[in-house]
Amino acid sequence: MWLRIILLLLLLNTMTIINSVHANGRNGIDVVIMIDQSGSMSGRLLGSKSHPQPNDEYGHRVAITKNVVNRLAEHVEGTPFVHQVSVIEFGTQASVFISNMALSYDPNSPGAALRMAQQRISLLKPAKLDYTNTPAAIEKALAEFDKMDKVSGVLTREKFLLLITDGRPSLPPHSTGDLRKQTKIHSTTLTQNGANIWVVGLNDADNYWNEYDGPKFWEPIAGYDTQNTPRARLAEPAFPHIATVARYIVDEWLKVSGEENFGEEAFCPPYLRRIVFDAHFNKPGASLRIMNPNGRTIQPSSASDTYARYVIDDPYPGNYQLQKTPGFSYKIYVEKYPPTLVFLSPKPTANQNIETRIIFQLMKSYTTLDIIPDLPIEAKIHIKPPSGQTQILDAQFNGEGKFVVTWTPIEEGKHELSFQAIVHYQDGSQTDLWDNTQQVIEIIEVLPHSPPIPPLWLRLEKPNPQNNLWMLPWSSEMVTIKVALQEGNQEESRITDIENYIIGSDDWLSLQLVDKSGVPLPPLTQLKKDSENYFVANIPLTLDWAQGEGWWYPGELNLEFIASSDRVHEDRTLNGVWLPIDLADKRVNGDSMTVGAIKIKIPWWLYLIMIGLLIVLLIGVFILFQLFVLPKRWLEQTDTGRKVDLLIYDSMEGPDGFGALQPISIARQLKMQLDNQVKIMTKDGNSLIAQQFRLKREPSIEPPCVTINYRWQNDKEKYQAMVRGKNPQQLKGMLKENYMVQLSYTKTRAIDVQKNN
Repeated sequence: MWLRIILLLLLLNTMTIINSVHANGRNGIDVVIMIDQSGSMSGRLLGSKSHPQPNDEYGHRVAITKNVVNRLAEHVEGTPFVHQVSVIEFGTQASVFISNMALSYDPNSPGAALRMAQQRISLLKPAKLDYTNTPAAIEKALAEFDKMDKVSGVLTREKFLLLITDGRPSLPPHSTGDLRKQTKIHSTTLTQNGANIWVVGLNDADNYWNEYDGPKFWEPIAGYDTQNTPRARLAEPAFPHIATVARYIVDEWLKVSGEENFGEEAFCPPYLRRIVFDAHFNKPGASLRIMNPNGRTIQPSSASDTYARYVIDDPYPGNYQLQKTPGFSYKIYVEKYPPTLVFLSPKPTANQNIETRIIFQLMKSYTTLDIIPDLPIEAKIHIKPPSGQTQILDAQFNGEGKFVVTWTPIEEGKHELSFQAIVHYQDGSQTDLWDNTQQVIEIIEVLPHSPPIPPLWLRLEKPNPQNNLWMLPWSSEMVTIKVALQEGNQEESRITDIENYIIGSDDWLSLQLVDKSGVPLPPLTQLKKDSENYFVANIPLTLDWAQGEGWWYPGELNLEFIASSDRVHEDRTLNGVWLPIDLADKRVNGDSMTVGAIKIKIPWWLYLIMIGLLIVLLIGVFILFQLFVLPKRWLEQTDTGRKVDLLIYDSMEGPDGFGALQPISIARQLKMQLDNQVKIMTKDGNSLIAQQFRLKREPSIEPPCVTINYRWQNDKEKYQAMVRGKNPQQLKGMLKENYMVQLSYTKTRAIDVQKNN
């Protein structure tokens, strides 16, 4: 598939990146990091007197490794890049700490790559692994690169080996010369397989690097970078130089750059999509507190004992305060990323002497760019025709991050387009969002006006890009994709005699589902011609309903169409998928062969049912609260600290008489069920049992009140008595006995509370 690259430029002495969308084969990098964990790095070797002083006392090699891995994880966010990373630590033996960890962006779980990387790399610690078996470590690296090739299936991916060492291999009884020879042989194999070798040398205590291992051994092996600078570099002392060297190396890999911040604050220009503070400390115990212009403290996104990275998406413009711990040394870099620039239209051709609209869109991390009233943007589009005389047109802001200009091309041939955005400040100063007035963003082919040959387009008939897709929850559905081939941009110009335009059209067009960053979602589906000369395919569609996709937030359908260019007749051009101008931002990464952001939702009538059920549920909860929860809480408060008993006794003897039943405590009891527990002795010596005897407290504070529902054994009649306070009530249903029921209680504290209030 067509992938996108990052165009690189500096702004305001700090790193800025312009993400411009056009075809490029770079789809990620493969990285193997080798960490020397021998005794010389941490001090002391096998308990001997060798290396009493460490070359890396505070374990900066481990902190830098974590920093590099986390930077790679950050880099894939919001992009189609897939980076593969392995980490090897070695001493007397070499072992793979992380094997081929794939880092990619998951639109359904933003930040997942960084969280995974942090979890995997957090267990890496400085260690004393005795001697320095460099050849074995490089053998492991060769195996890791082979594994990456097999997983990615692409042999042309860029490969980088980063070795952090004090330079000298050592493994008794092997001689240093033999170890160097083996190291050189394995390194040559690495470079022949396309890997670039980078070496960071540590030399705080020993002098291995300067004596021989640096310029005479590692520099010839590693070679030189694009700046004609050795890829093998000495970081002495380890702090602060290892941070500087490692940062330069990763910047070369990712084609970015950064500048050091020396002050107590850093300025964040407006409209950035991201700002990053990369802080390194000389030893453990240091901290860095960063506050944004609103005074809010920024938490680090990744950290170790000697470094911390603060990644801020869609940052507030203004000055960020940097508060450091006294007594420590710091090395702080600030990275500033401008908005992502997407070219929307026209693609990839325009017609001579025909008016067309050029549209660019600026994207922040999570939203499209919006103009800040006090900081207006003056946008210009530079058009360089084949004659070389550049035309500069003022672009108008149309909302949703779009800048639009109307253009009538005069010359035919290739035209180079670039975009310039100037931010105006209230004090009269101005800055460019990018220093890119000469940077080509897109190339448009202007076709001759006469004779007019309209380009071919694909038109997505089903689903309609302007509408939503409706889907029932917790189901997988087959969605029909229906595409027409048309000439020009008029719907009525649909082509039915396809064979006159496409050679072998039956297997000409394929469909690939992609996520919103452009990463393919297998499998590839072939579109077949139907009887009406539409290209049709059915694809399964499944949403993560449990995570709220489709009902709490819309799902998205993103499509990429793949057509064999050699099947189109020589005199015709396929421009891509036709979309109206107002839908141009629905392309994935601006690719003309894509259409995306088709929202997937549950049907509106299901929303009404769900709302109705929710209302019923809320009403039910309210009723239950009124019937049970509220009375229970009221009773608990009312009866706190007092005694409430139910007395059952013979009316002739009174509550204290011989026939009185044991008092039944009903304090703080809303309901009680005493079936078969109330037994009265009759005068003839028999017992009368209440087969049903149930109590319910009524809402009365003083005096307390209770309702009794009861039924005697062998009696079908049901009786009820309401007992209020100490007023006795007669129990009905007895033939000879005359028993009474009443309450005995002490005064509630609630009365005292009410009086005091």
